[in-house]
Amino acid sequence: MRKLLCVLLALALPGLTAALGEPMAPDQALIDRFEDVWVDGNVAVEIWYDDGFFHCSAVRGDGGDDSDVWTYETCVYDAGQDALVCEGGERYLDHYENGELASERVAEGLTATFAFNDEGFLIWYDSEGLFENLALQRLSDAEQAEYWEAAKAFLGTWQCDRATIEISPAGEDVQVLVYWGGSAFETSEWVYTCVFDEYENTLTSVGEATRTDVVFDESGEQQSADVLYTDGSAVFRLDGNGCLVWEDGKENAGDGMAFERVDDGEAELAARFAGRWAAGRATIEIEPEDDAWRVNVLWGNSAADSIVWDYTCVYDEEMDALISVGGATKKDVFYGEDGEIASEELLYNDGAALFELDADGNLRWNDAVEDIAEDMPFEYVAPLE
Repeated sequence: MRKLLCVLLALALPGLTAALGEPMAPDQALIDRFEDVWVDGNVAVEIWYDDGFFHCSAVRGDGGDDSDVWTYETCVYDAGQDALVCEGGERYLDHYENGELASERVAEGLTATFAFNDEGFLIWYDSEGLFENLALQRLSDAEQAEYWEAAKAFLGTWQCDRATIEISPAGEDVQVLVYWGGSAFETSEWVYTCVFDEYENTLTSVGEATRTDVVFDESGEQQSADVLYTDGSAVFRLDGNGCLVWEDGKENAGDGMAFERVDDGEAELAARFAGRWAAGRATIEIEPEDDAWRVNVLWGNSAADSIVWDYTCVYDEEMDALISVGGATKKDVFYGEDGEIASEELLYNDGAALFELDADGNLRWNDAVEDIAEDMPFEYVAPLE
């Protein structure tokens, strides 16, 4: 389906040169906010900036030979609506006849508005009323979400006899750790960095994997760790019974073994959010708390004054995001010369937010009350102790 959408977008009418005067040029941040390919299901929308205007083409495919194509000649940013307002729209019905593409215009004079909702999805309010239930997201974000949704089948802990395999996300890659207890005092450890192959439905190691033999004393203290090799390789796949198969390319260590799942991968997916993140004067700390996640945001106004948000979140598997529950608090906190809190003022206690990871692995804070962190990517700094 994605290949079909990409082909149809390529066939959609190119950006048209508008002659509606010289609009005020938006800054690059505003252009970057809207300019991209946006998708939801079988609908793809491309927005680009050229010749002083935004332009838009959209396609809806049915999986067969027919598709609907929309083009909007000009779109301008309306600061009052915080939206792109488009005019000069046309809709075409594209279909193939004897292998040749035929295009029939079925509507003209269409208008549309593109605006973001509180969750950061782009909403297409078209004059025909066809797409207001869509929640468009960037193609790169959608691909990442689909990638992890498919890879999730591997995430978690697997076991076979004395061997355990732990699989978890590691940035854009997947880390696979294999532990094999030879005795109460000896274990072998394999460390792989893998990528998920969506077509083969496998995890394949990249780079050089290591095997280390570790020896412990009777108290459990490590006595030695001998690296046997650093040029290992492996492929991990699921068999017909849903068991994990370890195909060791170095020494065939996993031959004949079928690893059964011990837990699912949802906790591993949520664990990608844990740690300290930073952007400018703001830091975000995320850590597990009981069956939820504690998210603390600190924005330093000065050495003696900070704004602090405190959220309790749960992980939403479908959205691949941490979503706040209950009323989050925002406080203005003042510190004394000794660095201790001198006083604090509660600004509100009905906050809400959604935290997600973008295609670059940065944390995005979607604040539903003030939208204070718009266009602020938080970079990962370190784990919390």
